[in-house]
Amino acid sequence: MKKLIPILFVAISNLVMAQQHLNSWRLTIIDSATLKGIDRATATVDDKVYITGAQGIVFINKIPKLQSTGIKITCVGYRALEYKIKDKCPDTLRLSASINNLKEISINSVVRKVILADVDKVYEGGYYPGPNEEVVQFIPNADKISGIIASIECKSLHNNDSRGKAFKINIYAKSDGDVYPEGELIKDSIIVYNNAKLPVIEVDITKYNIQLPATGFFIGFETLSRNWYDTRLLKSKGIDQYRIPGLQGTFKNKKWTSLSDAWIPPSNTTYVLTRKTSDYNTWVIQKDVNFALGATIIKD
Repeated sequence: MKKLIPILFVAISNLVMAQQHLNSWRLTIIDSATLKGIDRATATVDDKVYITGAQGIVFINKIPKLQSTGIKITCVGYRALEYKIKDKCPDTLRLSASINNLKEISINSVVRKVILADVDKVYEGGYYPGPNEEVVQFIPNADKISGIIASIECKSLHNNDSRGKAFKINIYAKSDGDVYPEGELIKDSIIVYNNAKLPVIEVDITKYNIQLPATGFFIGFETLSRNWYDTRLLKSKGIDQYRIPGLQGTFKNKKWTSLSDAWIPPSNTTYVLTRKTSDYNTWVIQKDVNFALGATIIKD
């Protein structure tokens, strides 16, 4: 009799799971180009969040208000999709990739091109972040230039094993009298692949037509989850470390200098914020650090 108990338990568990799925909407999220399922996509319905599995499949509770509220699908590396439910729930929804390939930016008039925080200089050191970490640098607009942000530039650390790894670029607004990012200026997830292992990386964002804020803006350099990287031995370090892209930079005091929330920098001062992306709103302010993050502006 004892041998039958585990079998009976499994049978009951499977029956319960099957019953739950019968009362749910089975949705598959796929890549519009490859038609393959997308792992770890987020589906939001009536403030409830669901995560897809390895095949891009997710089971969503059939909520009475579903047809009136619709569903929002997001995933790192893809454009967000907001879908309005009509007659019936679809079996499949497609996401379009939002991945930047590195390329030259053609600007007809050199006179209109302005560099803010030029990265093409010598830096004394740098920083290798961990997975799911973001380094954000404020780029002041001291001359109150009017125009669009054409590209974002960064200078990677020298280790070739890390240079080719993917990372994410973010751009944030800044309000007067506050040291923290206010909101995203680009809603897409921009994943950058440096397959050529270039030391200076230029990401073209002209298609977003982002107006340069008079108060300046933040450039975010964000590493992805540990699934994107590996832990093979880095020869230059002599210890096991994730092969994660790093930023060149200069530390005035050869170390991080954390500051309190009470510190308000002058409007024309560059400074850095760091955070773990799992703890979204917990920023650490860093002074006397200058990372190789900059932008090209096309003046009006």
